Amino acid sequence: MLFIISERNCPFFNLALEEYCLRHKTRDDFFVLYLNDRSVICGKHQNLYAEINYPYIKRNNITVGRRISGGGTVYHDPGNLNYSFITNSRDGETVNFRKYTQPVLDFLHKLKLDARLTGKSDLVIEGRKISGNAAHVFKNRSIHHGTLLFSSDIDELNSSLANNSSGYKGKWVQSNPGSVTNIRDHLQTDLDIKSFRDMFLEHVMNLFSGSSIYRLSDHDIFKVNKLVDEKYSQWDWIFGYSPPYTFEKLIGTKYGTVEIKIEVKNGIILNSKVEGEIFGKKGEKEPESVLTGLPHDEEVIKRSLASNYGLKPNDFEPGRFAEKLF
Repeated sequence: MLFIISERNCPFFNLALEEYCLRHKTRDDFFVLYLNDRSVICGKHQNLYAEINYPYIKRNNITVGRRISGGGTVYHDPGNLNYSFITNSRDGETVNFRKYTQPVLDFLHKLKLDARLTGKSDLVIEGRKISGNAAHVFKNRSIHHGTLLFSSDIDELNSSLANNSSGYKGKWVQSNPGSVTNIRDHLQTDLDIKSFRDMFLEHVMNLFSGSSIYRLSDHDIFKVNKLVDEKYSQWDWIFGYSPPYTFEKLIGTKYGTVEIKIEVKNGIILNSKVEGEIFGKKGEKEPESVLTGLPHDEEVIKRSLASNYGLKPNDFEPGRFAEKLF
């Protein structure tokens, strides 16, 4: 098995690195460790808007992304260690959460932590979650990856993942929120996260004969960055990949209450219905025809509304109305 410690903290790069190793380095098995900057990462089959506290994330400049595996939405920051087993299946069984969480549990037990696997894929200490895990299969290869909350900002985690699904209807994989805790708070000795990472790396390396560190080549980095540019940083993947949904909301304005309903597929507003006066003036087109065909994206909607009503995009009213459509 080859071991990679990513020196990048960009969530897009590290998600792309996992996919690159899965699809294009098929002769080898990999174990990857990385720390991401503040970010919220949703599962492949989720409606991201419905799973996050969108106003909070926007206000605090937290990156949002989508991974290729299923499961729920998770929060990353420099206090959260991410790990990935990327392997060929030799026994015909490509998804096995118990198999790939056992090395993690064994390591935590060595640190005298009473960590346990609960449900299908969560690791807990004293009933509180420290790790969520997900998997993705490509041909005879699979990714099993997970988080390890070591010293994360729990308040920010809870604020970022506050469920926003009340106005949304549709079929998608919903997250299963629960109480969380940091591993460091349960340790008998003080560790920083990089020491914890290095100890975890040594533990897993000792489990596999012939283990060695793999350093990404210039070619590897070029290919990963290409995948970042073409997929992981793109709005079409992050938001547009969400399953079809409808969004309904009553929006209060100084001109009265506006009732809005939009139907979205592949991130695009297919149909819209607006009842009520938006800006106290008539636009060039009815608001339904302005919204229909647009991406369900705040900045795009704000500019379109401002243009239709003869307002500037940075005027207060278009921006305030657009931000309530999420």
